[in-house]
Amino acid sequence: MDSLKLAQLMCSRLCHDLITRVGAISTGLEIISENTDEVDSELMALTVNSAHNAVQRLIYYRAAFGFSATGNIDSPAKVELLLGGYLKSRKVNLKFIHGLSNDNQDMVQKYARIILNCVALIVEAAPYGGDLNIDIKTEKGGFMCHIDMKGDLVGLKPENKHALEGRLSDSEITPYNVQGYLTNLLMDKKEVRLTFMENKKKHIALTIENTQNTATLF
Repeated sequence: MDSLKLAQLMCSRLCHDLITRVGAISTGLEIISENTDEVDSELMALTVNSAHNAVQRLIYYRAAFGFSATGNIDSPAKVELLLGGYLKSRKVNLKFIHGLSNDNQDMVQKYARIILNCVALIVEAAPYGGDLNIDIKTEKGGFMCHIDMKGDLVGLKPENKHALEGRLSDSEITPYNVQGYLTNLLMDKKEVRLTFMENKKKHIALTIENTQNTATLF
């Protein structure tokens, strides 16, 4: 079996099991808060919110890292829904637009995992939040996605940028840059290229495009 597929299947299983259990904790806490006056309301709200955010993050990770989850992400609306749940606790304002017609909306399914991983990498560079704009469209019959982050950024870590660009050897992969490495592998499999721009830690932009359309965008 392909090692990437094996890793994705394992991640799908792990996230699936954790979502069920963390979701049960969240539900239990909500029931407790509704049936007792002895629990500190602010503390309970914080705990319930944390459990809910954990569930949303696991759902996102299952879609981004798993093997078969993106089979259900067959429209821009479903991508936006996943992003909204993931970004809710991160002080990120999302603006999501697309120019796909009804006939080609399912095109996003092929590239959904790449989009989700790229967004996660960019958001990591924005610990104080910011404005995230995503624009999905077709260009000369090919797929194109602009991901644009503005705010008080710390910048994309060099090791993550190198991983995205495929400039890390296997021996250089760590838990801190493995997502960039995975994203690069996915891009190779889907035959897409990545254009990257970073401007003085205030602006990061990525463009994902299939190899049939190779115009430089930034």
